[in-house]
Amino acid sequence: MRLRNILLPVIPFAIAAVTLINYQNSHVPKDVVFPRPYTITGLKVDELVKLTNIERTNAGLKALVHNTSLDRTAKIKCMDMLTKDYWSHESPTKETAFDIMTSQGILYYKAGENLAYGFLNSQTVVSGWMKSDKHRPNMLDTKFTDVGFAICYSSNYIGRGKNAIIVQHFINK
Repeated sequence: MRLRNILLPVIPFAIAAVTLINYQNSHVPKDVVFPRPYTITGLKVDELVKLTNIERTNAGLKALVHNTSLDRTAKIKCMDMLTKDYWSHESPTKETAFDIMTSQGILYYKAGENLAYGFLNSQTVVSGWMKSDKHRPNMLDTKFTDVGFAICYSSNYIGRGKNAIIVQHFINK
């Protein structure tokens, strides 16, 4: 009898808590695993910055400054590609990296974006960009001063299974 008197008032709160948690979880896309901070096995932002700058210094260029504001814009782009399940520099709503940077208050004279997915480690990402006629110009652009990165994961990105998506943003301040 005493136990019932104690538990009876608590039961409605427990039911309400479970209902609220289920409601909140129902709004999270099932195939998206949100990015973890900088310590993903094989892919690490600090390593991507380092390897990008090695390529630049090997080409006789200045190293880029790692800009956390660009990390933020790259993360916004990365999450947008995951949640809307697309692969393009332009979102289905026609938003670009430049729109994201502007909306985040980033001022620049020139900006650029490199995208990659399906790579297992930082070295292969940077090597892939350097071998690409479309990505290498951003990597070695003499006008860029700053760089930022994001790494996002999906269990079934654009219907191709588990993948890591890497976004690289550049600016010249």
